Amino acid sequence: MRTSLYLFSIFLFFITGCSNEPDIQQEVPENNGLIEDSVNQELLNEVYFTFNIDNKNLDSESWIILYDETGNLLDYKSYNAKDFLEFKKRSDSIPKSITVTLFSTTQSSPSQYAFSSISQVEIGTKWNIIVSEVNTEITDPEISPVIGEFELEVSEAKGPDYYKQNLLTNIKGYGANNTGYTIFHDENGLSTYNYNPISIKENENNYLYSKLDYDLNLKYYWFENVQPNDKFNVKHSDFSDYDSYLDLPFVENQYFSLNILAFENDDVLKQKYPNYTGYILLDIDSNTYSQSGPVNPGYLDIFKWYRTEIHMYRGIDQPSFHYLNYSDKPEISIPESDFNVTNRSLSNLTFSTNISYVRNESLFTTNFNGVDPITYWRVYSGEDQYPKIGTVPQELLDLYPEIDLDNLEYSYTNLYLDFSYSHEDYLNYYENTTYSELPIPEVYLSFFDE
Repeated sequence: MRTSLYLFSIFLFFITGCSNEPDIQQEVPENNGLIEDSVNQELLNEVYFTFNIDNKNLDSESWIILYDETGNLLDYKSYNAKDFLEFKKRSDSIPKSITVTLFSTTQSSPSQYAFSSISQVEIGTKWNIIVSEVNTEITDPEISPVIGEFELEVSEAKGPDYYKQNLLTNIKGYGANNTGYTIFHDENGLSTYNYNPISIKENENNYLYSKLDYDLNLKYYWFENVQPNDKFNVKHSDFSDYDSYLDLPFVENQYFSLNILAFENDDVLKQKYPNYTGYILLDIDSNTYSQSGPVNPGYLDIFKWYRTEIHMYRGIDQPSFHYLNYSDKPEISIPESDFNVTNRSLSNLTFSTNISYVRNESLFTTNFNGVDPITYWRVYSGEDQYPKIGTVPQELLDLYPEIDLDNLEYSYTNLYLDFSYSHEDYLNYYENTTYSELPIPEVYLSFFDE
């Protein structure tokens, strides 16, 4: 550009100061040409999307594909575990927004070819996907020293005897050094649990025992400031009701899972892996517990913060319900819903619903009848903003001939309710957040194709 301006200044000098010299005027087209070429060069060099990845765990072949809002293919590139990609285009041909599609393949069994499309990405966006290296060693600098052991016997308890209906945990959750128990049954069918000596760690010596019996009564016993050599003999009748319970609907013969963790403050949100710590109030699913009625999670006023996770599958004619949030005791209701798919194609999925939602996720897959390899495609978008999905670059189809786009079938749609992060929040997550897990809260209904 500096060269162009210099030549243009010379041109002005000659036409104003040397107008009587016609041979100089012949330079005008050449100088104009230089200016035009410079402008065109600037147009070609405008960056409209940046993709920065630092993922030492990435071991699959990966590509990024960009489409405009009408589904036209803009560009595509392969990327590695640590890569910085810039996508450039003439500024006069850059669309208003783009759809970013990430593609990866694994050679595990079964082989998988996975596409994920995220719509409404603004021009000029910079994505930073930073994934920490997986460390399989325990290197917690805050591991507390063991200060002793205590003994515990729980008697006259109604079954089940399974440990997930007899949860003894401290602030470290399942890391409470509970080494198991011996079970005895009396003539009345009641159980006694003699625990092996339980290690006590410094500053981790409060314990919660949460018991769910055959009658679906969830009760607790609180052990505070346990000291080395303490011995506890507790009857099930000594257990107390929780301060409050969360009413949940019951659907017979359907899968469910409930997981409630409790914390004394919100410091858990600052932890790297908060899912694995906290007093466990309830942790069951229909694979380990035969449900004869509704199981209602309990909450205690001594705790200020909870991690509540609920998954309820309510049959093919009703949407499944999913809830995950860190908060005080939640208020949960499942809205009445109507959902009707009018076009099941990947390129132009359409549906109608009476549900107000802030983003949706739809899945298309070949994973039916045990087909191997599997191709699947997830699409993420805002309300009424499903993108146009264009053609896959021929280079990818040539490199991976087992990609099966012809047999992709619509599987389900997740509608994230008002309580959840919006699609805009989801996009901001890729720009500003070091990757660990998806943002919360997450509250959504899953509508499966019949």
